[in-house]
Amino acid sequence: MQIAEKPLVTAKQICIERSNKSVLHEVSLEIAHGEVVALLGANGSGKSTLLQAIVGLIPIASGEVDLCAGHDGQSGIALVPQFAPATSLIPLTVFELVSSGLTNKRSWFGLTSSQRNQVHQAIAQVGLNDKTNRKYSSLSGGQLRRALIARALVAQADLLLLDEPLTGLDRESVSAVVQ
Repeated sequence: MQIAEKPLVTAKQICIERSNKSVLHEVSLEIAHGEVVALLGANGSGKSTLLQAIVGLIPIASGEVDLCAGHDGQSGIALVPQFAPATSLIPLTVFELVSSGLTNKRSWFGLTSSQRNQVHQAIAQVGLNDKTNRKYSSLSGGQLRRALIARALVAQADLLLLDEPLTGLDRESVSAVVQ
């Protein structure tokens, strides 16, 4: 008899308040290993708020969240936020931005050749091969989104949370991301 794996995420009766107003009320959710879940709802219905609460970016008023992703509760989670403005103050190339997804796996001596290959594969997966050496601040909104998705992919996290991953993408980019 095989013992069932513990879910990656278990959220029970989550309530979230902002400015003393209930934003989410008694939301429960369970996500199993290998499962793909899409949160659908109208604008302002709390989808982004729920994702932020799951990863601990915002406090919950009541209820509980149990994360089983990764051994330390953090390295097993990759989040692509809904809004991530590019700034020219941090002059990273696309390669450097994507490789930052390996922060917990880097040595003091930089990336190994295997890690560099992982970064190049993630960049190729989202169709940005020709942008590898460009500053990420010069990318269009859709290209930046794809670079952030590549950053999440290279982390090889147990739990990948994408907040509005297709926003700002053209048809070709949507196809690349969905695959």
